[in-house]
Amino acid sequence: MQFYIGDIISTIFILVVLGAMFFFLIKMIKIGKSTHLPLPPETLQQQINELKTRVKQLERQVQHLSERR
Repeated sequence: MQFYIGDIISTIFILVVLGAMFFFLIKMIKIGKSTHLPLPPETLQQQINELKTRVKQLERQVQHLSERR
């Protein structure tokens, strides 16, 4: 089995390019994960305030509908 210098060089070149692509993709994935910060979950107090607002709106709608009759 005989190896030619061109075959060895091209094989090494392909391996180096694939390795560089692999490490570049890993780096980009890490950067993407670190920059994407999820929004903090709503606190219970915020949910209560939103529900109070919604109840007030619904009470106004009911009052408005009862006045129309």
